[in-house]
Amino acid sequence: MEFQTRCVHVGVDKDPAYLSATTPIYPTSTFRWDDLENNRGFDYTRSGNPTRSALEEKHRVAGRRN
Repeated sequence: MEFQTRCVHVGVDKDPAYLSATTPIYPTSTFRWDDLENNRGFDYTRSGNPTRSALEEKHRVAGRRN
C-alpha cells in the first residue's frame, strides 16, 4: 500500500453504532459509561477522545515513512 493511501486510511475505524465511513468528530467533553467494567476507553475529552486518537494514529504512521 502506498504511503499516501496509508495516511488517508489509518485510524479510520467504523463506528459500530452508525457505520460511518470516516471518523466522526466528537464535540463532547465527557463520556457516559453504563458501568466501570464496560467503559469504551474515554472518560473526559482532555484525556482523549476517538477523534483525537484517530489523528494521533495518522501522525504516527506519517512519521515513519518508508
